[in-house]
Amino acid sequence: MQGYVGMESPSLEEYEAAIRAYVSAGVKVMITEFDLSALPSPRRNIGANISEVEAYRQEVNPYPDGLPDSVYTTWNDRMMGFFDLFLRNSDPISRVTLWGVSDGNSWKNDFPMRGRTDYALLFDRNYQPKPIVDDIIQAAQEK
Repeated sequence: MQGYVGMESPSLEEYEAAIRAYVSAGVKVMITEFDLSALPSPRRNIGANISEVEAYRQEVNPYPDGLPDSVYTTWNDRMMGFFDLFLRNSDPISRVTLWGVSDGNSWKNDFPMRGRTDYALLFDRNYQPKPIVDDIIQAAQEK
């Protein structure tokens, strides 16, 4: 399951239902290319086709200099929600792979418009782990 998710979609319930559907079909489940965009989607049903380019619009690049605390907290909670889901379903999920290491080299930057700055991964632009990394490790150890 490619894991390009946003702040509002898909819901955790929808994602878990998809996992269960694959399991019931006898398919091995791997979460690949997982990232969580902190930015509003520029349009409905945006895919991962990097050749799709749009004109720059500031309203879909609202945080060029860093996330406000409230957005960061929401991002952190949603990211942890996905990892809790992955841990709850760790029997059928054989792996979770993120689509990059740090926010600085995420494919989400400059997509789908040049100049867009996203915060989609577990490490910041200086390759420092975000606090969510400790939360994920602790949750995995407690499982």
